[in-house]
Amino acid sequence: LSDAPSLFPFLKIAGTDGVDESSSSPSSFPIFASALEVATSSLAQSDSFVHVTCLNLLVNVLQISNPTIRSWVSSAEQEQRHFASHLCQRLLQRYNRLAALTTGAAVDPVRSSAVIGQLTNLHDQLDFLNDVLWCGVRTLNVRICEYLLQRVVNVLLEDILVASSSNIHKSNVAKSKSGKGKKSSTSSSTEDTISPTDALAQTSVFFLSQIFLKLEYAPFLR
Repeated sequence: LSDAPSLFPFLKIAGTDGVDESSSSPSSFPIFASALEVATSSLAQSDSFVHVTCLNLLVNVLQISNPTIRSWVSSAEQEQRHFASHLCQRLLQRYNRLAALTTGAAVDPVRSSAVIGQLTNLHDQLDFLNDVLWCGVRTLNVRICEYLLQRVVNVLLEDILVASSSNIHKSNVAKSKSGKGKKSSTSSSTEDTISPTDALAQTSVFFLSQIFLKLEYAPFLR
């Protein structure tokens, strides 16, 4: 398409005009829609090669500067919502995996190796987000930024607050016991263990910092 954009009208299915908005349907671009459908399918979630291939196809379409194709992409609200939602869902899944892996013994070579793998995948996801945002489709960029703030950043901030409140409560309880001369019998056994609350606090702060360090799209960072 980038070499022969004149083919686009033949690859697009024209929309229909109805009596009202509910009875009309927008035009569709089957190649883009199919790649998006496969990328968000259970098959792609279990096969990284399929997932990456579909995402690369989507970016290739977004990078085409032809006005007709760019106009369709800019007006494809349903596809934009689906795409932005998928990207945010994948980030949240990565966040939850990291939080789960962080919980447990502080020193665990097997788990540490798994964490490194998740961090590598996180950086790949953020790099892909940069690629999408730099395609310059303004309506898509606005939607992605809105979804990131509402569905990812907001979740991270809430988890930071919840974890902080829980840690403050535990600290107050520990001080109270210490003041009464009581010593916890489990303190020594938990010194080298990261609790779920601590793991959530650490992961949410780290994840949030990575988002703002890696993403380069200025309007989002503002």
